[in-house]
Amino acid sequence: MEYRAPEDNRGVAPWIWVLIVLLAILLVFVVWWAVAAQSQRTVTVPGPAQPTTPPAQQPAQTTPPQVVERPVTIYIERGQTPSTVYIVPKGQQPPPQATEQVSLPGEFSYAGKNWEPAGQAVPSDSVKLVDTGLQVEGNTIYADEGAQPPYRALYLQTQPGSGVYIKYEPM
Repeated sequence: MEYRAPEDNRGVAPWIWVLIVLLAILLVFVVWWAVAAQSQRTVTVPGPAQPTTPPAQQPAQTTPPQVVERPVTIYIERGQTPSTVYIVPKGQQPPPQATEQVSLPGEFSYAGKNWEPAGQAVPSDSVKLVDTGLQVEGNTIYADEGAQPPYRALYLQTQPGSGVYIKYEPM
């Protein structure tokens, strides 16, 4: 029988091989993470397709205009341009130059704001108005042509067909 000497273990220690394998796994993970971070992600939800609308394009949910009880009477002074609007508390006399009482609310609520008369009547030839499709106390509410909600001003006509509007502004 021949004698064999034990193998020389001067080669690489086993813990080095473990370290190399762990570093290889870490390298694969880092490469995968870098590729995933650069790619576009698409989320697929099972079920039937449904149309979506961006939030900015969804119509605003507003409640219809409501009259706020304000015990006033509105008068306008005819004969001058622009006509002056007088808001007189109920039970008090209007100034002598107030020539016509109009049946409009002293205040109304719309889109979470209270609106009150701004103080001057506006003739239809000085402003271009469009019907908003809303009414308060049977009076059509108008807005500046081209204006989009939220409005800066709203208008109510003093009498149907008069061509004179009272401007309302949010309080």
